[in-house]
Amino acid sequence: MIINALTDEYLRLAYHGLRAKDPQDAAHKSINTVQIAIGISIDLDPNLPKIEVVPQEIGRIMLNLINIVFQAVDEKSKMERIDFKPQVTVSKKSVADYIEICVSDNGSGIPNSIKDKIFQPFLYD
Repeated sequence: MIINALTDEYLRLAYHGLRAKDPQDAAHKSINTVQIAIGISIDLDPNLPKIEVVPQEIGRIMLNLINIVFQAVDEKSKMERIDFKPQVTVSKKSVADYIEICVSDNGSGIPNSIKDKIFQPFLYD
């Protein structure tokens, strides 16, 4: 699987999902305007090897993570002055015998109340 193509696909899916929300919702309207203007930086190593993954599973993880990042910058944009510029960065690189995927933002951060739970696995019915 070409991991860069998968990343690009899910990043676009999350972004367009955000944009498709009700345009009458002021919060989403403001982030759409800013995101189009600056917003997303992508730095994907073009020489990453093909890897074996289950595309749907890694895609679900990436989609959830990117949606959380978009939500964080959206929340901060509601609290900040008008000159706040949301920034989301997705990068990948090969490190030794694995691929490192980094997603960062300048959003509101992880609330202290859930920091101790972020590595707890989800249980599916």
